[in-house]
Amino acid sequence: MRRFILPILLIWTHFSRAENLEWLGDLEAAKERAKQENKFILLYFSGSDWCPACKKLKSEVFDQSDFAEFARPKFVLVEADLPRYKPIGHLQMQANKALEKTFQVSSVPTVVVLTPDGHELHRLGFVSGGPAGFISQLGPLARAQIVQAPPPPKRAELRGSAPLHAARPRRARDQRPDGS
Repeated sequence: MRRFILPILLIWTHFSRAENLEWLGDLEAAKERAKQENKFILLYFSGSDWCPACKKLKSEVFDQSDFAEFARPKFVLVEADLPRYKPIGHLQMQANKALEKTFQVSSVPTVVVLTPDGHELHRLGFVSGGPAGFISQLGPLARAQIVQAPPPPKRAELRGSAPLHAARPRRARDQRPDGS
């Protein structure tokens, strides 16, 4: 009996990993998280209850463990769903439609990759080939990482240093005629 349970658990674990991806519904919250975690934002526009390509992208790419393993360290995920029949909150629908207008989305599915500040880097629609096909269409972004500059020093760190004018080198016009 144990011989059967272990393989079933392993298979279940493999297929349930993608379910651990967190999709936010608020772009502003995603920007904050992306800044904190040093990640890109993947903004997914979907018609979850009426768009066949959206359903296929979700099941063949976003719900797969290969995509989850790729996306988890690189992206904060945001879904802007635009359903026709499935009820979602009025405020959420308004926010999603505002995003649709802001990013000039004319069809779904549309995936927009953003910097943590919300600047568009890349845009794509449905891609066949599962997670590998989707990832390959991201091009250099698939291998990129956000490099964040170190924060400026705080005032307390500057207190012990020498005054700025003390370290100033002498310029030619500051020198005396005798060269000193």
